[in-house]
Amino acid sequence: MILTALALKLKRQAHGDFKDRHFEATLIVQAVS
Repeated sequence: MILTALALKLKRQAHGDFKDRHFEATLIVQAVS
């Protein structure tokens, strides 16, 4: 049970990091163009 919660938390963190990177990339593209 605890392991499952940890796995979900890690998955959520990884997903959040991916979203943040995508957002940063979008800002960079907008700044360049």
